[in-house]
Amino acid sequence: MTDSVTRYVVTHVGTKGMRTLTLGMQGRFTYATPEEAEEMQNAILHGANNDIPGVYGQQAVGTFEVRPVPCYPEHFDPKTRWF
Repeated sequence: MTDSVTRYVVTHVGTKGMRTLTLGMQGRFTYATPEEAEEMQNAILHGANNDIPGVYGQQAVGTFEVRPVPCYPEHFDPKTRWF
């Protein structure tokens, strides 16, 4: 069994200037391909309730991007939230 698997997540720059996970630190918020993660990113940025400054802070505006993340096998929970 491998120590980790690579999945893809949506990230943004948080209030302390560090890049972090946009969604929770759970496997259900990781994606098998960058394209799947980009679909979620687009939903966040262009959805009906896209109050980015109100939800993530003004510093997050324009900083969203998809990143690979090492995850635990089987349940795919990320091993880190910082990038």
